[in-house]
Amino acid sequence: LNKIDTEGADPDRVKGELSKHELQPEEWGGKTPVVLCSAKTGQGIESLLEHILVLAEMGNLTCNHKRQAIATVIEGHLDASLGPVASLIVNAGKLEVGDTFVCGLMVGRVKSMVDAWGRRCASIGPSGAVRIAGLSGVPEAGYILQVVGSYQEAKVLLTELREATSREKKWSFGDLITRLSQGKLTVLKIVLKVDSGGSLEALEEAIATLKREA
Repeated sequence: LNKIDTEGADPDRVKGELSKHELQPEEWGGKTPVVLCSAKTGQGIESLLEHILVLAEMGNLTCNHKRQAIATVIEGHLDASLGPVASLIVNAGKLEVGDTFVCGLMVGRVKSMVDAWGRRCASIGPSGAVRIAGLSGVPEAGYILQVVGSYQEAKVLLTELREATSREKKWSFGDLITRLSQGKLTVLKIVLKVDSGGSLEALEEAIATLKREA
């Protein structure tokens, strides 16, 4: 739990909310470790790292540094000197300067990388946070960056992604209703975009009360 140093912080309330989602804290008899932290003051960070290492050892979690990297975009923006840049978390593999990649519907090449401490680096491994330059546009948060072996391979992958996106866009609202009525679609995935957490909670509660006719 971060920001425990802020005024009005209530860790017990958050633990209670976690319990509602079947994440029972260890100190309450559950199996979910909860570490109180402050990114600003550094309080609890050492304990957090120790917990992560213990859990990784208990679960025998390993990573493959030799595979082509896959990363998730945390945020992207336009830098005055570097052009489009993106902050990433590396999910798997090792990301290196010079790597060719596909991100969303864009092709790029890693021109430079800066780690979480603002230091230039040539490569970064799994779970590493880094900001890269070399994109052809500003990516959105949640985009997946996938490293490929060559620019030609990137173009092939990009064509496949565009075709898949085009097929998805051809579905109209009428098609959706037809598939639902025929029983071909049993789960309807909805993305809620709001400007505040309170609005999101209100919408989630309203949707949860809707009943599906048998």
